[in-house]
Amino acid sequence: KTNVVALRIINLKSMASCMIQSKSLDPTLEVKAINSATHILNRSPHNALDGKTPFEAWCGRKSNVTHFRVFSYLVWANRFFNECKSNNVATMKS
Repeated sequence: KTNVVALRIINLKSMASCMIQSKSLDPTLEVKAINSATHILNRSPHNALDGKTPFEAWCGRKSNVTHFRVFSYLVWANRFFNECKSNNVATMKS
């Protein structure tokens, strides 16, 4: 479980860093950015919870995400085929 927690912390710091850098904000806002990243992840479905969000699992009801906004940025995503068993990686634009 220690590795899971360490990976989650690394993921949150990475998300916060991306948020800060993309908007050219002051690095002292890292704590607020980590809070925002945690808020987003807690309202995102998770495989370990059978597609439920952590908020749903904890509170027993669906979370309200109407306050989320979509930013209009070009995104590139790597898609791994055969569940990462091979080195075939395709890149898609969305």
